[in-house]
Amino acid sequence: MDGSNQQLEREVFQSLQKKYEGTSAQIAMHTLRLEQLISNNTTAYKFSILEDQSSKTKSEIRLNKNDILFMTSIGYGVIAVNNAAATSGTAAGKDSASEIATYPNQTIFLAATGFVPTDLEVFWKATLQLVVGTTTYIPGMETDGFRFVPQTQKSASTNYDQYSRNSGFMALPTYYELRGTDQINFEVDITSYTGLSVANANSNYENRLVLRPRGFIIRNGASIRLKKQIAED
Repeated sequence: MDGSNQQLEREVFQSLQKKYEGTSAQIAMHTLRLEQLISNNTTAYKFSILEDQSSKTKSEIRLNKNDILFMTSIGYGVIAVNNAAATSGTAAGKDSASEIATYPNQTIFLAATGFVPTDLEVFWKATLQLVVGTTTYIPGMETDGFRFVPQTQKSASTNYDQYSRNSGFMALPTYYELRGTDQINFEVDITSYTGLSVANANSNYENRLVLRPRGFIIRNGASIRLKKQIAED
């Protein structure tokens, strides 16, 4: 799927240029990366978005409290991380080097006693919601739109998936302003069933759900005063 929305991105960028004209704002493209550990007993996955909100993995990229992200699309997928390899320094096992899968590829997710890779399909049959403060911007986006199975699929060390920058991304119909000073709640809800086995049972491995809000960021944007604000003072 193509998760790009070039027209919206162009319109948002031009709007931000006009809105912050004459200020110190530097507008740049940016992608956050939020992760949650997948377990068999969890049905509501709530993501921490702020830097100091909770402990984070090495590969997470969160929002600073003083920054503003104008989100135009969202990326979504699942990774399998070999924590032993990450500790020893093996590149393939590091958090940030783990391939973000857009479908339950059984070359990435190896079956083990107590882990059924195809059960991961529930994450592409889930719903995503975004609430900022008391306003619900996304009440329940169906995650099957993030599912992408390329024509060429990974099946061995010499055969890799065909991915592009926008694989696993969904473009939004409009942009959403995420301020580090706001209460921001991203949540993915799955439907569980008896015997669901989505936690990676291979030695030292864990599965994580990955959410990637993408758009334009203004560093220290929360402290920038616009012309209108100055005129009203």
